[in-house]
Amino acid sequence: MAHVKIEICRNGIWTVRQEGEIEVTAEALVALLPSYAIQYAHRAYLDGLMVGEIAAPKCGRKS
Repeated sequence: MAHVKIEICRNGIWTVRQEGEIEVTAEALVALLPSYAIQYAHRAYLDGLMVGEIAAPKCGRKS
C-alpha cells in the first residue's frame, strides 16, 4: 500500500483534497490527474514525493 495525497489549488492556495492508502503506481496516479483538474490545478503525491501536477484547462476562456 502506498500513501497518496491529492492537492487542489484554489485562488493560489494549495489544500488537501484527498488522502489515504491505496495500491497504485506513480504512473497510474499521474494518469488520473486530468480527471481531477476540471476547474482547478491539482498535484499528486505518492509516499510523500510529488509525482505529478496538472493545470486546469482554460474551458473556452479568451486570453
